[in-house]
Amino acid sequence: MTARDVYEGALFELNKVHAPALTVEEFVYFLNKAILAFTNERYNFYAVNQQLTDDLRVLVKEYSTTFTLNDVQTDVGNSRYILDVLNNTDYLHILSCELTVRNTISNLLKKFIVKALTLDMYGALYNNEYLKPAINRPYFLLLPDPGGAQNNTTFKIFIGDPVANVVPSAVRITYLKLPRLATLTDDQVYNLVGDTSDILEFPDYLKNEFVKRVVWYQLEETRDQRIQTFPSLNQEIPTVPMELMGGQQAQTQ
Repeated sequence: MTARDVYEGALFELNKVHAPALTVEEFVYFLNKAILAFTNERYNFYAVNQQLTDDLRVLVKEYSTTFTLNDVQTDVGNSRYILDVLNNTDYLHILSCELTVRNTISNLLKKFIVKALTLDMYGALYNNEYLKPAINRPYFLLLPDPGGAQNNTTFKIFIGDPVANVVPSAVRITYLKLPRLATLTDDQVYNLVGDTSDILEFPDYLKNEFVKRVVWYQLEETRDQRIQTFPSLNQEIPTVPMELMGGQQAQTQ
């Protein structure tokens, strides 16, 4: 699926509804808007079912790093944590975080899921003996980069009180990267030799989804009254999974 493929599909759909012409510059703006909106919507329901997971599989990345006991720090509240900066400019959303700890006597490794922590949960958790951070119950907090770099993301991983002969060893973070934005020029549109436009990262079966969104944005921009009927005629992939709609709405889809 290329940018020109989507452009030609959008022109075909717009021609059917007799909408105003779509320039290449407008199309590039609408396509990139559609890509970002689609990514955020699918992230909200990621892993709900196989289709929604497959839709974003090309954006999944992993980051791993190792630690030693010297990397463990203590803040003003005596909370032990590991600070790790994800020096990736393409970070968008975290999917999972996993901490590996090592027994210094047997050298055996064990992995624990690191749960997300919010600032409003922080105080409540530390006052709860059953929920507070521990080496086998770690939490992470997302923070801005301490050095001020806008594109870096800091993971503050709380590991609780020391445990004899057990030290943090590594962390693995799985996240969604920012989708690559598309470009398209007039020369690429009218190239009769071949399609040299950008190849989109997403699976080919999502072409109609991006075409639909570009057409929607164009109708919305021009305040075309046909926007009221266009979605119902082109709803191939629901924004909200059927199983989450519930009740009468799910039965009528």
